[in-house]
Amino acid sequence: MKTGVNLMKKMMMIVSAGLMSTTLLVGCQNASPESKRIGSAAIGGGAGGAVGKHVGGNIGAGLGAALGAGVAANAKGSNSKTVRNSAIGAGVGAVLGGAIIGGDTGAAAGGALGGSAGAAYEEKKGKY
Repeated sequence: MKTGVNLMKKMMMIVSAGLMSTTLLVGCQNASPESKRIGSAAIGGGAGGAVGKHVGGNIGAGLGAALGAGVAANAKGSNSKTVRNSAIGAGVGAVLGGAIIGGDTGAAAGGALGGSAGAAYEEKKGKY
């Protein structure tokens, strides 16, 4: 009986993650290039944080989030300062999220928030 409940939880998590990511990506069609770079840093930081936390604990979460955010921001054509800031923000956010909230979910949320904050800081600097 317990296996069925665990399977159902995993299926619901997979379906909700797929639905949410599809919804987010549909809105990216009309986004500005800087918003796309910020969003890609958030997605990379979240994914890297979750995988890293699962594989290597809090240190793995920090490294995975930093790598994920940096690669994702770089893939969207960010400059080196944006890549660096998103990687640092995602790494710190994933470690804090994994420690405070706990688990892969906390690391993913922290990595996404940190990655987007680091990228937004550099992308928006001097524009307002």
